[in-house]
This record gives sequence, structure tokens and C-alpha cells, in this order.
Amino acid sequence: MSRYRLFHILIVLAFMPCLLYSLVVRTPQGVIITFFAALIGIGLMLLNYSINKYPKK
Repeated sequence: MSRYRLFHILIVLAFMPCLLYSLVVRTPQGVIITFFAALIGIGLMLLNYSINKYPKK
């Protein structure tokens, strides 16, 4: 398994509890937590892509 896929899976698994929390709690606090977790998760995925992208041939 490539480092890109491994880090991608770890990022998704790390932020999945935030999504589950917002689905279970259903309060404004849960929505705010999900929003910030989504921003951080997307930022980490973009960082992962930029660090581990393949060189162009």
C-alpha cells in the first residue's frame, strides 16, 4: 500500500468520530464540530496529496 493511501485512510478514520458525533447529538455544537473537522480533514487530505503526489513524466 502506498504512503498516500495509508495517510488518506488514517485521516478519514481520525475524523469519522466527529461525523458520527454530529449525527448522534444533532445540536448546533455538533454542527460546528463537524464543520471544523471537515475543514481540517480536507486540509490534511490536500496536504497529503501535495506531499505524496507522483512526479510528472
